[in-house]
Amino acid sequence: MMYYLTYQKHHRYEQRHPNPMHRGRFSTSWRRWYNTSIRSGFFPDARNNAGGLLLNSRHSNVTRTLWKYFNAPGNLMFVTCNLVTFAGFVTINSMATSNRERLTEAKLLAAESSLEVESRNEEQESPLTEYTTSNFWCPAKSPPLATYDSQMAKMSLFHMLYAFYLYRDVLTAEEGKKVRLPEEWKEEVEYLRDEKNTTTTSCTHREMDSFYNEWKQEFLQVFADLNKSQRFTLPTWKSYPKPLKIICDKLHHNDMEDIHDFADFYNEMPSLGIKRLLRRWLLDYTHLVSTTPSTTDEKFYRQLLQDSQGDEVMFNNFASLLLNPTDTRRTCFLPRQDLYQIQSASIDTVLLVLRGYVHQREVMNKNHNGPIIRLLSMLKKDCVVGPGDQPKSKAVRIMLPTDDQRDLLEMIMTPQKRKQSLALVSHHSEAIKLLDSISRGNRPT
Repeated sequence: MMYYLTYQKHHRYEQRHPNPMHRGRFSTSWRRWYNTSIRSGFFPDARNNAGGLLLNSRHSNVTRTLWKYFNAPGNLMFVTCNLVTFAGFVTINSMATSNRERLTEAKLLAAESSLEVESRNEEQESPLTEYTTSNFWCPAKSPPLATYDSQMAKMSLFHMLYAFYLYRDVLTAEEGKKVRLPEEWKEEVEYLRDEKNTTTTSCTHREMDSFYNEWKQEFLQVFADLNKSQRFTLPTWKSYPKPLKIICDKLHHNDMEDIHDFADFYNEMPSLGIKRLLRRWLLDYTHLVSTTPSTTDEKFYRQLLQDSQGDEVMFNNFASLLLNPTDTRRTCFLPRQDLYQIQSASIDTVLLVLRGYVHQREVMNKNHNGPIIRLLSMLKKDCVVGPGDQPKSKAVRIMLPTDDQRDLLEMIMTPQKRKQSLALVSHHSEAIKLLDSISRGNRPT
């Protein structure tokens, strides 16, 4: 009891007469760690008046203390270094992106300028050739019947392939003796061979083209009779040669309703020569094949371009679909943008056509400066960023507007969108490599 009374007395004395040594020692520790000192106003007596809360009307002392804490040399240097480092990263990234875009644009301009200079220096060796309507063949439009197109397509394909196999066996007499043919087929070949004295060992591209032109003129008469297409059924093919049997079986089980069906039939063909005939047929009878709103049609278009490499006439015919805005056949291969209904092509398709023209120019010594300049201009002005094949990926597409849609495209293509598209083109290694090749090939020596 005595000890408790003594402790209470000592405690009241400490409250009335605080020890200055304790407060000084605490102030020294605070100053050492936070580079500031404790003033008497930091813990004001108004704490009790505010119900024990530190926040009161004299909170400016807290603000000054926090500012001194922030203004300490160590803290200030740490924050400043972080800000400077972040600003440096942003600046370097912006400079690298801008430099890459300028470099890509410079490559496009250099390639285009070199071709334009060469085109201006060329002289016309002969006046322009005048063509009349008799020089061109235009297929008749199909009537609006649901099954007419597919029936006519199957009848046309069978008629062409049957005639070609017969023509080939008649033309290659010696080769036909080495192959065992059905008797009925052999009799028909012998009958036709007696009327045609010329024979050869193989069927070249020139002879295939000659056959196709003759067949096309004869088959035009078949189009005039609608009843023939409606009543058409494939004949029994048991007496045909084995390759023709396979083709007839594939054609019989194919609906030939759209471009997908034709692509399946094309990829099932047993020889490159038959595929070449089918490519010629497709160029003339695209109106018999229905279109589909699918990007796989463009992949088939790229396949046709690749299969036509080395065949100048065939490649140029398919490439013209991309460059001619009035050619309705390209709707069979190239999709329309959903929002503005403007056709477009992927950058891979445009580069494939550009590579083919450059190859003909360098290897075959063909003058294709006009199409090359046109394609370079499309890469520079008509690029847009669209969804890629993979989820959340982006891809560059080239818009293919008609003359009536050109003004609409100019309204859509803001400078910011062109800059974004050009940035993606600058990361396309195949595009940069091709631009460098064009620039090097046109430098004066």
